[in-house]
Amino acid sequence: MREIRIRLSQKKLLLVLDNLDKKEQPYFFTGERDFLGPGSRILITTRDEQLLDDLGVHEKFMVPGLNPQDSLQLFFHHAFDQGHPKE
Repeated sequence: MREIRIRLSQKKLLLVLDNLDKKEQPYFFTGERDFLGPGSRILITTRDEQLLDDLGVHEKFMVPGLNPQDSLQLFFHHAFDQGHPKE
């Protein structure tokens, strides 16, 4: 693990942490963020805004939920490979 951290600390990278639900989770991946090279970014998705505050996140972007019609269309797209079910 040490060798990986050393190599990655010399690279610019984007680390995506999806669906975070515990404050300790990002440090499992990054330690105290010393493992990220200059210019690196961490993108966190979570449903818990307080978690972002606890982690000291400086920039937040709230993604609004889909309305019922768009939700159904997205479901049909993935379930039936089109925007509506076959007749």
